[in-house]
Amino acid sequence: MIGGERFERLVAMVDVDDENVYVIDVFRVKGGARHTNFFHSTFGDVTTNGLELAPGEPFSGDTQMQNFQTDVSPEPGWSIDWKVSDPYGYVSADRDIHVRYTNLTDNATATLAEGWVDVGLYGSESRWLPRVYTERKSDAAPLASTFVSIIEPYEGSRLFELITRTAPPVSASEDQQPVSIVLKRADGLTDVFLYGPSQTQSELTAPDAQITATGELVHVTLSNTGPVRASLWNVSRLTAGDWELNVAPDAGYLEVDFSEDRATVVSGDRGAVRPALPSAP
Repeated sequence: MIGGERFERLVAMVDVDDENVYVIDVFRVKGGARHTNFFHSTFGDVTTNGLELAPGEPFSGDTQMQNFQTDVSPEPGWSIDWKVSDPYGYVSADRDIHVRYTNLTDNATATLAEGWVDVGLYGSESRWLPRVYTERKSDAAPLASTFVSIIEPYEGSRLFELITRTAPPVSASEDQQPVSIVLKRADGLTDVFLYGPSQTQSELTAPDAQITATGELVHVTLSNTGPVRASLWNVSRLTAGDWELNVAPDAGYLEVDFSEDRATVVSGDRGAVRPALPSAP
């Protein structure tokens, strides 16, 4: 579509509990000289955090958008919160439903605009809905980008108190940046997400959370006493607090539960993880 070398996306839906989930979205692109990542929700009003918006340039092309407000150099971690409205009465009016979008992309502009949608039949009714996009440009191709964001639907109270991303190494290619995110949850637990270059095993780390791994993708939930659960893809080693797991080659996807001083594979090849106990002090 862009005549480039890379156009790949990871979208991971993560359970918080029996009722709540969030989404981790990593989009890697290499090619062309302009990359734009759009996101919009449904009807509602939006508030921003971490943005200094000023009138911006309209997006080129026939995109049916208006009211462009841009921050040309936001710090990663800015967010937009949709207070969802329901003009058609599908849910009771007293429900406080939100979608929060947190963007962790390096060296990108952020623009809030409105996008036209047809909500009737053949143009009988239309609306302008809030829309946000993140953009990176280069004077010459090929441009390389890694777009990183968290999509957090919630009702009443947020799922997270703080979302941070460890700055990627300067030497990393922009389209193969390792992604290291720490999400401090409102329930007292902490989620750590590590994602390396696709289809390879590399050294991944979240130093503030005492997590290291050799592999491609890791998601660990931590309590104040250590790991609670881990999801692993193409991983050969995981260190989480006092725990160290060694994984057999070609194990694929695994979920591991940590309880009663045991690491138990609850999804995937049960024999893929070598016997593991907390390492000695």
